[in-house]
Amino acid sequence: MKKNLTLHNDEIDLAEILQTLWSGKKIIIIITFFSIFTAIGYIYQKPSSFRSSLIINQTTSSQFIKFLPLIDFLTETDQIKEGTPSAGEELVNSKQILDRFTSEIIDYDEVIAVLKNTEIIKKKISQLSEKDQLDVLYNFAQLLTLNKGKKNDEIILEFIWPNKIESRYIIEQIMKLTLVNVKKTFFSDVVDYLKIKKNKIMTTDFKRIEFLKEQSSIARGLNLAESEETNFIYYDRNNLSLNITQDPAYYLRGHRAIDKEIDLIKERKYGNFAELEKLINILKTTETKWVEYNIFLLKTKSLNYSKAEILMASIVLGLIIGGIYVLISNRLLVSKSARTKKTN
Repeated sequence: MKKNLTLHNDEIDLAEILQTLWSGKKIIIIITFFSIFTAIGYIYQKPSSFRSSLIINQTTSSQFIKFLPLIDFLTETDQIKEGTPSAGEELVNSKQILDRFTSEIIDYDEVIAVLKNTEIIKKKISQLSEKDQLDVLYNFAQLLTLNKGKKNDEIILEFIWPNKIESRYIIEQIMKLTLVNVKKTFFSDVVDYLKIKKNKIMTTDFKRIEFLKEQSSIARGLNLAESEETNFIYYDRNNLSLNITQDPAYYLRGHRAIDKEIDLIKERKYGNFAELEKLINILKTTETKWVEYNIFLLKTKSLNYSKAEILMASIVLGLIIGGIYVLISNRLLVSKSARTKKTN
């Protein structure tokens, strides 16, 4: 009998709970309405947030067909090992251009240049010092990230911003500005490399002239005006070969021929470099699609819960809190009543 009584006392009386909840329905409704009003306030006060994503791919190789004369020249003048890409191939290929684009955009210079002209940023930094302005700008700039795509030749640009329409405009401007700078740095590197190649060739010519002057002097000292030898054998470590360039006995050609060669080298105009410079100037004005993307395929997703989801959650939460409050209040009243009876 005692065991049965204990079990009966420990059981939950569902009917009693439902009756208690029904009796406290007004309190539950009030708490639920309070929860709904709180949710409505949250909806209208919490700023919106959107994540926009844009897929960027390597451009097609056909975009660089017009660069072939430049690539060929750099390849011809490079002494490289077999299987190693030349300077021209390193500078002008789709993968290197995409890497250049990535490096350009993640330094955040272009991002900051665009963001500081938005109304949101203007309000935030208008009263700040220059240093604090930079801190704010770099914090906002980091809302833009670059991630690897599913394919090896693509990256995904992601940007979080409170305004969906403005987010697209910002991304579009960042892309345009970044591509402008990619073009500038690319042609700057090409021009610098050509200068290095030209200086290298001119240095080689200078050394050649110095060598020829020495050989001419020797020929004059020996009264060799004309060539005494048309060909002479030069021993190479691996084989015998004809050599009429840097051989120590080059003076045997006679000082007249040597002096003529000196004059010809001095008169060189390096016309191939002049032609390449003209080609580069033309390429600068030619439209080139450096990377592949379509701003109309920009995907934007809200990072906020929908209004319906928030309201539904607030109703459920209000009912739960209201129900718990009514049950606990009723339990406390019952316990207090029982203690009062015992006291009496």
